[in-house]
Amino acid sequence: MADKIVFIDGNLVILRPLQREDLPTVLRWMNDLEITRFLNAYRPLMIEDEEKWYEGLIGSTTNMVFAIETKGEDSKFIGTMGMHGINHRCQHAGTGALIGDSSCHGRGYGTDAKMHLLRWAFDTLNLRKVTSFVLANNPRSKRYLEKTGYCEVGVRRAHHFVDGEFVDEYIMEVFRDDFMKVWDTYNK
Repeated sequence: MADKIVFIDGNLVILRPLQREDLPTVLRWMNDLEITRFLNAYRPLMIEDEEKWYEGLIGSTTNMVFAIETKGEDSKFIGTMGMHGINHRCQHAGTGALIGDSSCHGRGYGTDAKMHLLRWAFDTLNLRKVTSFVLANNPRSKRYLEKTGYCEVGVRRAHHFVDGEFVDEYIMEVFRDDFMKVWDTYNK
């Protein structure tokens, strides 16, 4: 498809700008308790909530959200990944991801998206550090962050209320130099 927008071209996925027409799919994911149980989302959302969130992204230089789309003839929109709180002066930001299409979990799409997003963040935005947070009851997400170069640097004890109990939140960080070692291995 010649007119397809590709912002970052990965091995398994592309990252493209999130579009208004993606919002109904995002809304469906954000109202699926199985998908949002590891997020801060806890209440039902309406399309107006998603539109307001989307409007806040337009023109922002500190928060950017990308659509994750699989590559190939049968490509599809499977999730979102963002850079948040970008601080250009101190050269750091946070990142978060959602693979909303559960049939795509465990297939390497999130890892590929994160690797290419981090490469862009370090090489284009000139960041030196990226931070992510992961709940202790989400070991799959923690392993995926570690695979992409992150290290645990702290714990916020009993920080989130999930499934009737308080759970810890791990603070994970990756610095440019540490990431580049992982990238060199990943990109062979």
